[in-house]
Amino acid sequence: MKNNNKIKSILFLLVILVLPAVNMASSFDASPSWPLCGRVSEEAPTESGWQMDEKCPAERIGSAQYNDFPISSTFGPRQLVSEDYRYDFHRGIDIPTPIDTPVFAIADGIVKKAGKDESYNDPIIILRHFRSGYTGTSCSKSGGCYHSLYLHMNTVEVNKNDHISKGDLIGYSGASESGFEHLHFEIRQAPSNDPYSYWQRDSIHPLKILPYTNQSKNNMLISIESVNQFGTQLQVTAKVSIPMDELDLLRIEATVYDNTNGQLISQSGNNKNENGYHVEPAWFDVEVWNQEYTHKNSSKVTWESFGAGGSRECPYNTSHEISYDANIHMDKAEENDQIADFNGILIAPDHYNANSSEYLTSYTFKELIGANGGIDDSCIVIEAVDIQGTTKFAEFNCAN
Repeated sequence: MKNNNKIKSILFLLVILVLPAVNMASSFDASPSWPLCGRVSEEAPTESGWQMDEKCPAERIGSAQYNDFPISSTFGPRQLVSEDYRYDFHRGIDIPTPIDTPVFAIADGIVKKAGKDESYNDPIIILRHFRSGYTGTSCSKSGGCYHSLYLHMNTVEVNKNDHISKGDLIGYSGASESGFEHLHFEIRQAPSNDPYSYWQRDSIHPLKILPYTNQSKNNMLISIESVNQFGTQLQVTAKVSIPMDELDLLRIEATVYDNTNGQLISQSGNNKNENGYHVEPAWFDVEVWNQEYTHKNSSKVTWESFGAGGSRECPYNTSHEISYDANIHMDKAEENDQIADFNGILIAPDHYNANSSEYLTSYTFKELIGANGGIDDSCIVIEAVDIQGTTKFAEFNCAN
């Protein structure tokens, strides 16, 4: 295809316009602590004499050098080992660490939950944080709060309504019901129209906030594995690999051009419907899909409102049960329960853990609209985007 580099530049600009902003400095603490303080407890006491029951040392706060990698599971698709490797959509990061590892507050905040809670199987801590630069304690006046969540705690050292400073010790890590010793960590960002919310639908990728070194420009890999035609539609499978020291993939998108005239072929679902959903779009975005298809059940936003005839009617409401289920769509699988089959895309993550060399996932776009001549006249571009806006392209049948 002629002007191929120009097309890629246009694609990049479109992605930046569609994606949630990757520069979050205006919303979040600009120099947060990692929840394990860069695994400070795994090293000998510092020259300053740091001990297990003290704050995270100041020099470690806000530093990408002192991070909590290796991570065993990131935000997005995975195989859940504790449930026979079924497909699971994970809304945080898992940090393998021995029981009783000290855990620290990533930013200043107020304790909203501490200890046992009926919504979780294990002890939990949830901290409420206010927007960067806001000095009050009103989520509505600040445009919505964000929350940090620390799950599978063994010991909790704070109480509800305590005011916490960044780097304060808040407890000690434990293990999940499966016996896996780790900390599950999340960030939940309330929307401005629901400013106090911290439901699962509010979860965003924690690496948008936590400092780390981005190297994906050289290490993120993408390939087109197969292209098939069924009538006038194309089915395209792409595979994306990211290194385990980043785990920051945010989005993958398919774009189709007509090779005979270079025109972009519009795909269905790329715009929201009347109820605010993208239905079978030509992209998978871990945050956007989570926000749209993880429902809520509160006094303000009820489970019933997502049902047939509700004010937020879900296009897949026929899958809903009577009782609330946050995972009814995001964990939806086909006959092979290791593969998600939802909203027009098949998602097949390979198993990985903290000892793996890469995070590898296949994405099959089931119903792309091709050029009139089908495969022969269609140029297909698959693009992967990470949190910091780094992009990688793979092409099929595109003239130079």
